[in-house]
Amino acid sequence: QTDLTAPKIETTQPPNNSLVAVRYDYTREHPLRILFAGDSQMQSIAEGFKRNIGTASPFAATELAVVSSGFIRTDYYNWPAKLTALLEEAENESRPFDAVVLLLGMNDYQNFFDGNGKLFRSGSDAWIDAYIKKIQDVMDILQRSVKKIYWLGLPIVKSPLSRLKSKRWRKCLARRCGEFRCEK
Repeated sequence: QTDLTAPKIETTQPPNNSLVAVRYDYTREHPLRILFAGDSQMQSIAEGFKRNIGTASPFAATELAVVSSGFIRTDYYNWPAKLTALLEEAENESRPFDAVVLLLGMNDYQNFFDGNGKLFRSGSDAWIDAYIKKIQDVMDILQRSVKKIYWLGLPIVKSPLSRLKSKRWRKCLARRCGEFRCEK
């Protein structure tokens, strides 16, 4: 009997038992499911991807782009809560995502308060540590449910101040990703 809810999976065990090779055969009926999530910049990326793959491809793209969102202002948009709910819903419907493409951080240049009212001043050591914790929280959520995570870097910007903020963001992400097997 054939499982109609999943792509064909082939596993090969090499002779030395050191590495298992897995091949997934995705089709239009059993597509590679990709979640594109992030701030307003993700909207263009996701729409471009969907336009390029067309309707007869072995990919299924879901877009979640929220203008002016980021990690800092969970009172505006709570990414950890939304991603948790979205991934659980996909799994409960037996349609889990195979990959996530994430683009967040461009709006995260400001001071913020933690849940206890403590102020973190943008750029301070405490802010950086708290921001890295926010990155970790999202990574933990994604890693529980998704095979591959592609975290896109921030775009190059014209403003010197924005470039400085982007550099700070890249340092935070690099520090956090340094503890994972990340490919640059």
